[in-house]
Amino acid sequence: MNEEFDTRLKQLEKRIRHFKWFVGTLLVILAIAVTAFLLYIGFALTSEKKSQRAYKASLKEEFEKASGRTDSQPELVLLGADRNPLQGQNITATVGRNPDKSAWLSFRIIERNQGGTTTGPVFLKVYTSDPIILGSPSTDEPDFQYEGYITPERRPIPALRAGVSVATQLNLQLLGSTSLSGTYPALIKAYYGDGQVAQAYFNLEITGK
Repeated sequence: MNEEFDTRLKQLEKRIRHFKWFVGTLLVILAIAVTAFLLYIGFALTSEKKSQRAYKASLKEEFEKASGRTDSQPELVLLGADRNPLQGQNITATVGRNPDKSAWLSFRIIERNQGGTTTGPVFLKVYTSDPIILGSPSTDEPDFQYEGYITPERRPIPALRAGVSVATQLNLQLLGSTSLSGTYPALIKAYYGDGQVAQAYFNLEITGK
């Protein structure tokens, strides 16, 4: 009797072990299936977002092409009177005198906005060294001693629309000796847009009278 009970008990334990193994295996398979499904959903959503972004980018590009726009940002470039880049050029400058005997330095450049939107107000700074003494000491260029400003309020055209070029006459306060003759290094910076800066190193060519 006891032997029969033991035999049945062992069979029951064996069935329980088999059931546990079956349930464990089923849970593992189910976990793998759920993980794979979630990965598939995530991949599908990511692919859909990428497709939407690509579609929007394509629409934007087509719109800009259709409207003649090549860039959504302003891009100001500085040119000499010959319409070539100002960098490295010799620019003719003159010294003028007012009735009150104050003096000013004058020269002309060309500004071109080759970007796709307006520059916003443009603020100009010109840097020089002795003997060209401008109105203020240089605040941010150690290679130059002086700086002068052209604020947007003093400009006939304070902001440039997309694709527009203008000839800008710069008149800067001149201190010290006004009997100048020679070629002198200078730097100009144009501040515009959202913190954008265009600059050029060039030479001021002054012929004394």
